[in-house]
Amino acid sequence: MDLTGFVRGVKEKIGLGPQELTLGDYGEALLSQLLPPYAKLVSNIFIVETFATAGVAPTAGPQTTAPKWLLYNANPDGGKSLVLLSASVAVEDQTSAIGIGLIVASALGPQTVVSSDFSGTIKTCADGSQKKPQVFLDDTPTLIGGTPAWLPIAGSFDTTNASTVWSAIRGEAKGILVAPPKGGLALDVMGPTTNTVLYAPSFVIAEVQL
Repeated sequence: MDLTGFVRGVKEKIGLGPQELTLGDYGEALLSQLLPPYAKLVSNIFIVETFATAGVAPTAGPQTTAPKWLLYNANPDGGKSLVLLSASVAVEDQTSAIGIGLIVASALGPQTVVSSDFSGTIKTCADGSQKKPQVFLDDTPTLIGGTPAWLPIAGSFDTTNASTVWSAIRGEAKGILVAPPKGGLALDVMGPTTNTVLYAPSFVIAEVQL
């Protein structure tokens, strides 16, 4: 297939004229990004966090079905899904000089219904509007449907320098994990038993129809 001719025809059809399109060595279109990655999606991006109450200590052993946090998708069947863009945890009330890891997972199938948020939860839209997502943040849930694959997305291996309160680690998920309606996105902090520092979570999600 002549990709150059195909693209030229599309451009002519939508009124852009018969300009030539520059292609790479393998026939790929060479594009220039004019806007930030999420500029057109921002009205559907939400930040969910809780910093108003005491955080949680890390999990010392392998995680299975008992994470520290679950972001529950309260949309009805056939409704919007939650797409995880990033997640983070911040040191809330002490200093930390012990390495931690941040892991996330998409819960398997429908989860136990969550109808209220953990104390101090804040949910805002990234575009500054009053829109709220159909999600609830639950602490210490028990996942149903089996043990999901846990994905490490960030870690701190610094065991010498103490971190100040509100120091944070953030991991990029870039949409690789999705929670359909009645499902959930799980988050946990992993660390040794000697780590008693308390951490507070935050999620950046897109709520979209898939």
